[in-house]
Amino acid sequence: MQIIPENLITVISADSEDAEFPATNMLLAHSRETWIADTGVYSALVLLATIGAAANGLFFWYLLGDSATITIYDDVSLGGSIIYGPAAVDLAITDSYYTNDVQIPGVWVEYTNPGTAHSAKIEITRSGAEPEIGMAWAGKRWEISQNPLYGLGRDYKDHAIAFDLGNGYEYLYGRNVQKVWPLSLELRGNPPTEFFTFLEMMERIAPNPVPVLLADNATPQYRYLIYGRVINVKPTQAKHNKSTISFTLKEYL
Repeated sequence: MQIIPENLITVISADSEDAEFPATNMLLAHSRETWIADTGVYSALVLLATIGAAANGLFFWYLLGDSATITIYDDVSLGGSIIYGPAAVDLAITDSYYTNDVQIPGVWVEYTNPGTAHSAKIEITRSGAEPEIGMAWAGKRWEISQNPLYGLGRDYKDHAIAFDLGNGYEYLYGRNVQKVWPLSLELRGNPPTEFFTFLEMMERIAPNPVPVLLADNATPQYRYLIYGRVINVKPTQAKHNKSTISFTLKEYL
């Protein structure tokens, strides 16, 4: 399990943007405040010109597109040598039930830290519509030794409004559906060093949303990504070698 607690992107731009949906929207807390390419532009470049020196992870969330190609450089303003990529990612995948491709929600990239401020570029394309990205985040990955205990809890909060009409019908107004993950970690160690580190990290993060990769090496990876808030943290320190922390990850829309 991994978390990127702090966003170290300081300069972001795009070669095309709708005036009402600029590239800087990708640095706002709400992922549904998106960057959108200008009308009629179906392939665009997003440029992360300056990423802090400590970063070794890159995260994009709420992407609308068909594919993306990500390249990371070891200097600012897309200078120096390439340290990652160019790596192509399919953003629309075939599902056995749906006749159309399913949009994946996010992309997580791990790379070797260059030891200095650096930069990244993402080229995103979308057929017949302008591509969008809701969140761009780069920072130092915090790697937790364990993944959440199986089975992984999954839940959804549907924000739709259902209103009873006088004739017995219902008026339905569709709104966002929010992912919710009730989880539990079993952290090992005596003394329980990582247990207390986790609690201290939660104190620093809360109540802010952060990118989380729930399970290392799980596939497909996008099913284990979330941009969310950690709530309802309930720690239990064990007398012996195993301490448990129960918590909920609530998607931040």
